[in-house]
Amino acid sequence: MGNPIKDLFDKVSLIKDIAERENIICNYQKYCLLDRDDAIKKIQ
Repeated sequence: MGNPIKDLFDKVSLIKDIAERENIICNYQKYCLLDRDDAIKKIQ
């Protein structure tokens, strides 16, 4: 079995990454602004 604390941390980290990516997309859709450096950092 895996470590439940590590599994929880991984889930929280994944949720945070998804929220940050959604924020980048939302800002682009609303304001047609794209923080290129931030977007590239999230993709990598």
